[in-house]
Amino acid sequence: MKYALLCYHTTNLGDEVQSIAARQFLPSIDLLVDRDQPNVLPDGAVDAPYKIVFNGWHTHAPQNWPPSPQLDLLPVSMHITGEMPSLNTSRLKPTDVLLKGANLEFLKAHAPIGARDLWTMELLKKHGVDAYFSGCMTLTIGRGNERKRGDYVCAVGLRKPLLKRLRGMVRGTLVQTTHEDTTHRAFADRMARAEQLLSLYAHAKCVVTSKLHCALPCLALGTPVLFVIAAPDSYRFSGLKELVRHCSPEEFLTGAAGVDPNDPPPNGDAYRTYRAALTHTVNRFIDPVRADADAPLHPFEPDTNIDALLKTVATEVHKGRAARFFTGLLGAS
Repeated sequence: MKYALLCYHTTNLGDEVQSIAARQFLPSIDLLVDRDQPNVLPDGAVDAPYKIVFNGWHTHAPQNWPPSPQLDLLPVSMHITGEMPSLNTSRLKPTDVLLKGANLEFLKAHAPIGARDLWTMELLKKHGVDAYFSGCMTLTIGRGNERKRGDYVCAVGLRKPLLKRLRGMVRGTLVQTTHEDTTHRAFADRMARAEQLLSLYAHAKCVVTSKLHCALPCLALGTPVLFVIAAPDSYRFSGLKELVRHCSPEEFLTGAAGVDPNDPPPNGDAYRTYRAALTHTVNRFIDPVRADADAPLHPFEPDTNIDALLKTVATEVHKGRAARFFTGLLGAS
């Protein structure tokens, strides 16, 4: 059996976080498939079926659907966007293209579809596609075990007013990071950078973020997290935001969020149901022998060298009010 993994051509490391989650379940990676060009397999593909977990956000290129028949795919944790992002040069709306004609029949043939959010689930059902709310694949990251916490708080993807507010709240070390990466283009390098970010979050005292693919992995890694919902397309968080402590930017700025990052409350346990179900679903698809396994085949293991991680992935580190800047790192100058 051959196995494939989704890859991407964006600047958002959240995409690679999705592939880190899926990669945990694969015995091998025999092919990389462009998420936005799944209809054409790359050079080197053999004439054989490739099992692939088809998760994440879809798509910048709806004109490239349906996926290749050589892909034996598991459609799970899927979000179909109702937006028209700038990378979508076709100017075709994904919700229009993927839910008509041959693409609609493709989805029906591969049902039930695991929808990442309630909005996508209802959209699919409205078009006659059997669908259920699976939650996000990133909820399966790691072993689910407890670990020693470092004495630092992470600010991930926060805009200036939110960052300023958090900086004033944190009594110790505040580490600022971003999922936007315009430096690393090779997929292996981007995966390594995403792994470093996840490792940093795994050992944090607390994480405050506006990024879904930071908030949900923090749940999986057991790191106390506050999700500040600022995205204009927040419908894609339906069903997911209920799994994590969350607030609006206004609630965070006024203190109504009620979270002290110096002594954060633990996360809730509601996500565990979806983590367990996803783990069994993907294990069963990849290898029926492991259908009852409670963990991925190769769970993500966070790096424990915090000092090295700080020098590699932090954009800024603030100790109290004294800021120390790292140069040449993920957008630092």
